[in-house]
Amino acid sequence: MAESLGIDPFRIKLATFVIAALLSALSGWLYAHMSRFVSPRRSTSMFGILYLLMAMVGGMAISRERWWARRIVTLLKKQHPGHRR
Repeated sequence: MAESLGIDPFRIKLATFVIAALLSALSGWLYAHMSRFVSPRRSTSMFGILYLLMAMVGGMAISRERWWARRIVTLLKKQHPGHRR
């Protein structure tokens, strides 16, 4: 459909990929800068899944909902039998 409008789908996909990679690199840099220490132990797949779950539960629009989502996910994580303090 995009080709029928004169838009090159490859260029759009490439631009989208580059923008996503830049945002990912920026977030990784900010994480490393703010935590002042980065180790492979902290970068598990569960870490990414928790952030995805928080975004899904809280949505992206209203900060109050995001706050509640973080609290709910944190409480659920603490209830998990494998949780370490």
